[in-house]
Amino acid sequence: MKIKPLESEDNLTLRRSHQPRPHRFTWIMASLLVTSGITYLSWRELQLHAAQQLVQDCLETQNNCPDNLDALEKLVKAKKSLQLFNLESAHLENAHLENANLKSAHLENAHLENAHLENVHLENANLSATQMRGAHLENAHLENVNLSHAHLEHANLYRANLQGAHISHDHLEGAHLNRANLQGTHFYDANFEYTYFHLANLSRTYFYRANFNHANFYRANLEGAHLIEAQNLTNLQIKSACNWSQAIYKGVWSDHQSKWVVDEKANQQFIQQLQQDKDSDPKQPVDCSEWE
Repeated sequence: MKIKPLESEDNLTLRRSHQPRPHRFTWIMASLLVTSGITYLSWRELQLHAAQQLVQDCLETQNNCPDNLDALEKLVKAKKSLQLFNLESAHLENAHLENANLKSAHLENAHLENAHLENVHLENANLSATQMRGAHLENAHLENVNLSHAHLEHANLYRANLQGAHISHDHLEGAHLNRANLQGTHFYDANFEYTYFHLANLSRTYFYRANFNHANFYRANLEGAHLIEAQNLTNLQIKSACNWSQAIYKGVWSDHQSKWVVDEKANQQFIQQLQQDKDSDPKQPVDCSEWE
């Protein structure tokens, strides 16, 4: 019988180094099997626990882990809550997070360009400096969110609810806010160049020093909206909206009260000038039945 010679220790080390290393997900699964016990958790639950652990590990080490996005999407698909999740600076470009529960989550400086966030719940979340260019936020719940310094260029916010949101120095150029609810939302120094507000509810919305160059307000509700020191806002744009005569256009900043104060006299004079400017009247009456 021919005896196979023993391999040297150096050969064994070399051969093992060329063997494929177990996937990171496999290591996590193995550790969970040991610590949790297969008798207590189903295989599906183990997979979800592993996915959650992977996301947390990637964020703690501040690495753009290649499996981070897949793990997060797996949790969302399983309808696992991501409430209070810390996804600060996470790379989630093109992610599919439809219907996700991200209430009160931390997404500061996160990358969500072209992400699918339809029907997502982001109430009270921190989205400051988040990159969301081209994101799909149709029917999204964004009540009371912090969107300061966020980038939402060309994002789709159709029927999104932004009531009570705090938005300053944001970029919303070319964004679609058609039929969105912006009631009571505060905007400071935001850029709305070429933004669409078709049929949006802007009642009691605060737009301070906003840029409205070529913005479309057709049939939007301007009742009680504050447009103080608005930039590049024409009479034609204003009159394409509804309830424009009930909006606030003139005010002054009060250092004593630390807020903008309406200049009633100047505001009434401006509205009268709008009414007298017949050249800016729409060619066809604007249908405002939506707001009756």
